Amino acid sequence: MEKLSKENFLKKFNISEESFKKTTIKWEELEEIYIDHINEIPQLESSAIFIFNRLMKIPSIHSVRYRIKDPEHLIEKIIRRRIEDPKTVISFKNYKDVVTDLIGLRALHLFKEDWFVINKSITAIWGLKQKPLANF
Repeated sequence: MEKLSKENFLKKFNISEESFKKTTIKWEELEEIYIDHINEIPQLESSAIFIFNRLMKIPSIHSVRYRIKDPEHLIEKIIRRRIEDPKTVISFKNYKDVVTDLIGLRALHLFKEDWFVINKSITAIWGLKQKPLANF
């Protein structure tokens, strides 16, 4: 597995070396998170497919899409969060609990009023860490 190049990464995501240093995050820990997340992708994919299938059984849902967070975007998010809030600590031990969008799903429905039934179905199945977001 290829190591994550700090220099290329910071350049790609437009993060200055100075901003990164202020985070006090050790690059080696970010590399550990990066490799761990890559290794977890098959399990995350299985979980996403399970959730996808459960959502597709809700009659008001027209279609569902899912994605697994890109490993580089995960690292960028950890750095960005630390820059925005220096008190935020995301480490190898806690990143799976703190970063709540390792799997993302989008359920589409045809009628605005279907949102309430869908929300009720989802909250009956799962305990949510964040409030659901409905765009229309």
